[in-house]
Amino acid sequence: MEKNVLIIPDVHGRTFWKKAVESGDYAKLVFLGDYVDAYEDEGISRKEELENFIQILQLKVAHPNDVVLLLGNHDLHYYSVQFCELACGTRYSEEYADVYAQLYAEHAKDFCMAFEWEMGERKYLFSHAGVTDDWLKLNEKVIGVADAAHLNRLIGKKRGVEALAQVGWSRGGDKLAGSMVWADVDDMKGSVPQLGVYQIFGHSQQWNGPVITKTYACLDCHQAFVLTMEGLAKVNV
Repeated sequence: MEKNVLIIPDVHGRTFWKKAVESGDYAKLVFLGDYVDAYEDEGISRKEELENFIQILQLKVAHPNDVVLLLGNHDLHYYSVQFCELACGTRYSEEYADVYAQLYAEHAKDFCMAFEWEMGERKYLFSHAGVTDDWLKLNEKVIGVADAAHLNRLIGKKRGVEALAQVGWSRGGDKLAGSMVWADVDDMKGSVPQLGVYQIFGHSQQWNGPVITKTYACLDCHQAFVLTMEGLAKVNV
């Protein structure tokens, strides 16, 4: 019998993930990225945010094969100088930038851009913001095949980082489509689904619960989710 996948959307210093991790049995624990850069109106201090991030890194180190840490746009502007110069996001911390940059560098091998999982007859592709067909077309020569293996190589190439730093019109950028860390959920609505692939991502904050369709799910709503053979469900803790 297939084991479940626990999914933690955008953290931004929040601690909701802790009880979720203790909630049950799962084969994989997937964080969808954006661990730092808390929202000011949520009352999370930079110190608390940093400590929370360190605890997530410690969890990965303790369970390297079971925990997946995806990179989001709020991670990449500390992780990559090139990305920061091209597409630095909001709430970037000048005060903690060096500390975060050091942590991301020390744990570089522990992060990835995308993760694939098969359950039953369906293949799932996890990323921070979703992979749209328009972005793939813009970067066809750089990306190649739109699978996790190829997407994960982008962060190690100059042109790959350039592709990741593309911000679409829906997010105030100058590109036709945003990257897999910058796309808005509205971009996915008009995207042609990848054949046989169900996408799971965060990034586009939702105040009225997740957006779950037949081809994708946007889960950025301060809530953990579990993927089972029956589909996606909130984790009640």
